[in-house]
Amino acid sequence: MARSSRAMSGINLLWLALGVNALGVLLTWSRLSFHLANIPVLPVLVFVFWWFITAEVSAGRAWARIVYLALTVLEVLGMIGISLIPTLASWLVYRGGIASLLALVRLVLQVAGVAMLLISTPRLRGT
Repeated sequence: MARSSRAMSGINLLWLALGVNALGVLLTWSRLSFHLANIPVLPVLVFVFWWFITAEVSAGRAWARIVYLALTVLEVLGMIGISLIPTLASWLVYRGGIASLLALVRLVLQVAGVAMLLISTPRLRGT
């Protein structure tokens, strides 16, 4: 099945968002002085999970698109919730500076990519 150019652009945006996520992991690791013993395990696991979901979306799996959409919506709601509560505990909002910008860019790329995929998909029944 041939993909439309809009679907391919959406998939490319999702891979770009994954690249921005990788930059965030590297930034986190750089703050920990790049020692092998200081690899940030949780951000790496999150990156691997997003890589898996992005690969499945690229392969055309409908379930992966739905999961990606649901997780992206949850991230958007979380970011909106964090921005609306100025007295939120500081341990919940651990990002600052460039890390916040990377998270926002990644989220915008994810939303745009998922939107382009869903617009170009005529149906979302099983694959």
